This record gives sequence, C-alpha cells and structure tokens, in this order.
Amino acid sequence: MKQPVGAAQTIVVPVASPGQEAVVLNVTATNRRRPPTWTVWPDGTAQPAVSNLNVAAGQTIANRVMVKVPANGKVDIYNAAGSVNVIADLNGSFTDGSAPASGSQFQGILPLRIVDSRSGHGSSAAPLVLAPSRAFTLAGANGIPTPATAVVANVTVANTTGASYLTAWPDGDPRPNASDLNWVAGKTVPNLLWSSWGRTASSTCSTQRARLTSSSTSSGIR
Repeated sequence: MKQPVGAAQTIVVPVASPGQEAVVLNVTATNRRRPPTWTVWPDGTAQPAVSNLNVAAGQTIANRVMVKVPANGKVDIYNAAGSVNVIADLNGSFTDGSAPASGSQFQGILPLRIVDSRSGHGSSAAPLVLAPSRAFTLAGANGIPTPATAVVANVTVANTTGASYLTAWPDGDPRPNASDLNWVAGKTVPNLLWSSWGRTASSTCSTQRARLTSSSTSSGIR
C-alpha cells in the first residue's frame, strides 16, 4: 500500500509466520495532516478501545508495541483522524510453543540505568552527533549477565538541537534501514528498545555490545 492511511481507515498487515503467537513492532507515524491516533490489534477480533500511538500535527513519532497475532498472522492498524503515512518495523516474535524454537527466554530485572551520555555513565560524556555511531557494552556490565543475548531497554534522547532520528542495532552488523526514535528540536523523547548485540573480540577479552547512531544532529542519550 503506497499511500497515506485516511481518517477512520484500517489497514491489515501480515506480520507473522506459523508458530508465532505475538510480535514486537515499532510503529511510526509521519507526514501527518491532522493529529492522528492509532490502534494496533489482532486481525479478525474486535477493535479495542485503546490507542497505541498519539501524534500531534507536525510530528514524526514512533512507539514499540507487542501484539498477539491470530492464525492468519495479521494485525490491524486503525487511524482515527487525519491522513498519515504508516511505517511498521518488525523487531521480533514470541512462539506459541507448538514447535522447537531457537530464540531465548525473557527474564525481567529491576530497572537500572546502563548508559547516560550526559554524565559519562556507560559511555563517553558527550552527545551523539551527525553520522558517527557509538558502541555501548551491555552484557557483563551494570548487572546484565554475560550469557544474555538481548536487552529490553527504555531509550531516551534529551538536549536535542534539531530534528533527527536514532537507530540501535547489534555491534558488527550492518545498520538497518529503520529508526527507533524520532524527534524535533528541544524535545525529550523515549521509546522502548528491543535489541540483540554483536560479539566484538580483542586479544584479551570478548565484549558484547550494541551500537547507536543519530542521523543528523546532536543529542544526548540516557
């Protein structure tokens, strides 16, 4: 579908394969003409009376959602008002247990701060700037066990000096053509991040890291 989603319009999006019970999506609203409100839910079920994304006119903004999927592997996305372009990036899935899976189990921990580029905690004390990416050590640091293979984190950009976006991905892998955060100047914006990490070996140790980049402007991250 190569056109905006209109007011009170629902689109159906294939997102899952057999054996997947739920998916993690990063949904982004852009090119909006009026403030839209989005709802995402399993195809073939009643639309819930809740929203997943609320956007003011003039914003490009994202939110990460977890959605149960029915047997047909599709979800519905409803736009309440205005006209808006929809971007949906698939980040992962949960299995239904019907077949052996190669993924990992989720284990919750007490919230803790692992990176703050304002103070230099887990990073150099400097904002992210145009083009260069920055790698952060995650596994084996800040109480995250070394055998861990991925992280669920709340990523916040602060002290933003211009409109931009931020992308996170496993260190050592090619940068994906997707963003995790979008903002305009002067805004402090969070989003939920799901990311695995690469393995970077030196002569004496092996570290597990994720990499972040800011596309076009200076921003702090915490």
